Amino acid sequence: MERGKKRGAALLLAGLMTCSAVLLSACGSGGDKEAADKPAASAAPAEESTFAETQAPAEESSPAEELTGSRTLFRQGLLAVCSGDKWGYVDESGHYVINPQFDEAAAFTENGLARVVIGGQTGFINTTGAYAVNPQFEYAEDFDASGLALVSAGGKYGYIDSTGSYVINPQFDDAFPFQDSELARVYAGGKYGFIDKKGSYVINPQFDYVNFFDTNGLASVQAGDRMGYIDKTGTYVINPQFDLAYNFTGNGLARVMSGDKWGYINESGAYVINPQFDFAAAFENGDYAGVMVGDKVGYIDSTGVYVINPQFDDAFPFSEGAAVVQLGGKYGLIDEKGTYIVNPQYSDMGEKISCGLVWFANDDGRLGYMDATGKEVIPAQFNYLVPGYDWEYDYYDEELAYGGSDFYDDGYAVVRMGSAYGVINKAGSYIINPQFDDVGLPQ
Repeated sequence: MERGKKRGAALLLAGLMTCSAVLLSACGSGGDKEAADKPAASAAPAEESTFAETQAPAEESSPAEELTGSRTLFRQGLLAVCSGDKWGYVDESGHYVINPQFDEAAAFTENGLARVVIGGQTGFINTTGAYAVNPQFEYAEDFDASGLALVSAGGKYGYIDSTGSYVINPQFDDAFPFQDSELARVYAGGKYGFIDKKGSYVINPQFDYVNFFDTNGLASVQAGDRMGYIDKTGTYVINPQFDLAYNFTGNGLARVMSGDKWGYINESGAYVINPQFDFAAAFENGDYAGVMVGDKVGYIDSTGVYVINPQFDDAFPFSEGAAVVQLGGKYGLIDEKGTYIVNPQYSDMGEKISCGLVWFANDDGRLGYMDATGKEVIPAQFNYLVPGYDWEYDYYDEELAYGGSDFYDDGYAVVRMGSAYGVINKAGSYIINPQFDDVGLPQ
């Protein structure tokens, strides 16, 4: 389950950008362990703003890099769960379809395979639990839209098909999944480039960092200490000139940092909103973006006009007409005009409304769910603070913030009661009683 330090010690604002890593669960590990497990050879440029201190630097999510299907809790009808120190898979009735036997386990993807780890080696199983690809890799990611999976062997990265055969032999120092079945980012000889599905370079390694290509066919890249944008031939469309540059969003704007201020440019590289913010988030839903001025956060529209003046200590993207905000150490809910739907009063809340609901936690350490009107649809009754290992700070905490899961598109969420995890529906009723030591949340 996803866990982290209790919020309030530092500004999180993690909802303003998402990362592309897919959860691979290990019993008791919590959170997104995979990002820590991958022996990456390099890192993205460092993020300087505390407004986004839990966000991946200069890296944004490519929706085409995964083959996980719709955002459901049960994938291929199965959910990864942990009993004792082993992982297996249960169906919606809670019955084991694949008995606990793995050290780690990930969600099934659309091709009917799931990553598992046993004895330190990663392989892939089918929905009967039989190995489709025997455990043999030091590291692996899910099969992506190209039909290939990124794997590591002998300290190098390559790509396999669903039979486990190499399509591209391990040869790169670091690599990423294919995007839109076309290109993949790779790292070799201290530089980044792009390859095709045959493993041939389309853009030779020459950059200090590269982002994925977004829907307009541009990718932000770093050359030296400046960032610009290239097309799929590797030609600069916008020359390197920014200190930090993120990919373009659906409204045709990209956020960039020049000096110590953030603004937004269009696809020709011209400023639409001049650098003026201490931090700026993406226009995630195309309408509003969160920005920081001083130590307060507000929201602007695509012209740079404030729709909600900076006034919050913490803020998250709008979803279903509402946004979660923090003020004075408490969380509440606002509408698109900045009017409080729910005054700041909760110890913690989820990052956004998902499938009509968002979790909240009260001062008694209990967790429930409310709707977009602020009505507590599922009363606070589940555990919010639980004992667990804090991977970020490397210690065991008796009161680690579990936080709860969002509701998924199939109408289910994972909750903890006592020392066990179960699954509830949107009425708050258990479909699987609390009985597991951990549950793998699909991303």
